[in-house]
Amino acid sequence: MLGALYSGITGLDAASAGMNVIGNNIANVNTSGFKGGTISFASIYSDSVRTLGGRAGNEEGKGVQVVGLSSIWEQGALESTMNPTDMAIQGNGFFQVVENGTDTYYTRAGQFRYDRDYCLTDPQGRIVQGFEFVGGVVDTTSNVPIDINEAIYDDIRIESEGIITGDDGTGTRVSLYQVSVFDFPNIDGLRKVSGSLYEESIDSGPPLYANGSLSGTNGAGEVQNNHLEMSNVDLAKEFVDLIVTQKAFQANSRVISSTAEMLTEVINIMR
Repeated sequence: MLGALYSGITGLDAASAGMNVIGNNIANVNTSGFKGGTISFASIYSDSVRTLGGRAGNEEGKGVQVVGLSSIWEQGALESTMNPTDMAIQGNGFFQVVENGTDTYYTRAGQFRYDRDYCLTDPQGRIVQGFEFVGGVVDTTSNVPIDINEAIYDDIRIESEGIITGDDGTGTRVSLYQVSVFDFPNIDGLRKVSGSLYEESIDSGPPLYANGSLSGTNGAGEVQNNHLEMSNVDLAKEFVDLIVTQKAFQANSRVISSTAEMLTEVINIMR
């Protein structure tokens, strides 16, 4: 009987963890570039049951445990915006942003803007990285901060494929930078950071290409200007999961209360 009590407790813990994931998904339904989360469970068994044939195949159930939290990497819908510095990736990959010149992060959220020094940044001021154009040709051997020299160029535009151009003052439009796209051997191993950011980890492995890739090359997705990737959370599915999880919590609560009533009866018999 005590086994049922403790199994019910593990069920409550599992349902609570599941509700946290669902709540986070629903809270971020309008967060640009957000990838919904999912939770995995597994049974807990004990080999305490002994039969004539031995232990194997007669393990006693002891409840449930959380064995993993993972992201759903399905592509989010691309929404056209009026902001000329917004960008989205259609397909695999991440933008790279650098904070304080040292801390490197990766993101799918392309809500970018120019700061007062005309560096292309995310809303928190981290600088977006890209390839420079040298002699009219993009140089993929180095990945640098996108920093426009506004003393030389004006009428800055972000064109297709994440190419940034400017007027050199003579009416000639010059290609200056192209936003770099990074992908990883195991994106499930990326470490999540607040602000719709990810960090490289041992589990993710280093980027497949150290300096990133051009839009649409080396398996990287295509960069689309004037677009943002929306959250990939399916709100209808989340509400169904919410109902199922709530009922699971109620059922496990009932197991605990019913077991408690049975124990009370046993105690009363013994008085």
